[in-house]
Amino acid sequence: MLKISLLPVFVFSVITVFGQSHRDLTPGKKRQAFGKRDFQNFRNYGIQLSFGATYTYAKKVTAFTENSPESTTRYEYRYSPEGGLGGFLELGMAHFPEKGFLQLGKRKVRIISYWDWGLGVKALTGQENFDINYFDAAGNQTSSASATASFRHVLPYARISAHHNFYFKNGNFIDLGAGFNFDYRVIGDSYNYDTTYRIDPQVYSKAFFAQMHAGLGYGFKVRRGFYIIPSFQMPILGFYEWNKGNPNLLWFSSTYRPLEFRMKFIWLFKQKSNGCNTGTEEDQKRNKEYLQNR
Repeated sequence: MLKISLLPVFVFSVITVFGQSHRDLTPGKKRQAFGKRDFQNFRNYGIQLSFGATYTYAKKVTAFTENSPESTTRYEYRYSPEGGLGGFLELGMAHFPEKGFLQLGKRKVRIISYWDWGLGVKALTGQENFDINYFDAAGNQTSSASATASFRHVLPYARISAHHNFYFKNGNFIDLGAGFNFDYRVIGDSYNYDTTYRIDPQVYSKAFFAQMHAGLGYGFKVRRGFYIIPSFQMPILGFYEWNKGNPNLLWFSSTYRPLEFRMKFIWLFKQKSNGCNTGTEEDQKRNKEYLQNR
């Protein structure tokens, strides 16, 4: 569990180093990689497209020792689950709220930098290895057996997340996010499991599950209205099926936690002037400054 907890820090460190050495793409100079300075106005919402890789993190070897009912045979068996790679694709929208400030003395701090949602489909894979050794009453090994099983799941899902960003002078930012995902397994195939030697019953999660997730990313402001955000996301709390809040999925005799390595692209819609203003003059000014800096 410690390794998994440190993984977001490692990913963030790599992305941050890359971001600091990346060419400054902030519009504003006469000659940039993306042309002259951009004076266009954008709406506070737009399209978000995400895709990436999934990995089912599994706990390592779990071993057991049991005696037969007649006490003439002893079993030593273990499960060795292995994570597997998959992928996902998601399409939705991102919204940058005009209001939502927290008053800190004379300063107003934006609580939610943006929130986004999406509908997508993901694939999760994994494997479990089973080994068993048999011993007689004198402790001599008499035989052994092994079996291997794998699974491949396909799940349509819905996701919604809120994000808070910490900005750098070049327009890039650290992206902290949290939200909820709702997944439904439509394909749950299992392969190549010989149950002849199995001892304990296997447990399988239900087709539908809901989780709370958290994410850490580093956002690149390619130009005004266009952002690329590599990030790492993992579930931190399971709501359904309820298992004391554990977000891991149960399959065979092991548990698996689905992790995501995500590439997100956000394009804000261009704004067409209609001569209408909403909100107070101060709110309009603050929101205009906020969107102009986006």
